[in-house]
Amino acid sequence: MRRMQADELLANPGAALEAAERGEPTIILRDGQAIAMLRPIEEGSSRPDLPRPREPGGLLSLVGLFDDWATMDEDIAEIMAERRKDFGRPPPKFD
Repeated sequence: MRRMQADELLANPGAALEAAERGEPTIILRDGQAIAMLRPIEEGSSRPDLPRPREPGGLLSLVGLFDDWATMDEDIAEIMAERRKDFGRPPPKFD
């Protein structure tokens, strides 16, 4: 496994990318501490798996939730058009 200082990566990113193309992961270091890893994508995978949330909630919990919503673009456009019509309405009152 290759190790590279962060400033070296910024100066020469091609070296880490070439290592990934050869199948070799690169550990990125800052002040001697590992902060990240650049690794090749596994064979047959077009992209790496998305991170899974530790607990339900947050933006990561929405990943893939709307995959089967075929008319999402049209529905969102309709919602936005209706919101534009009501632009002058007063804000809701919360008690």
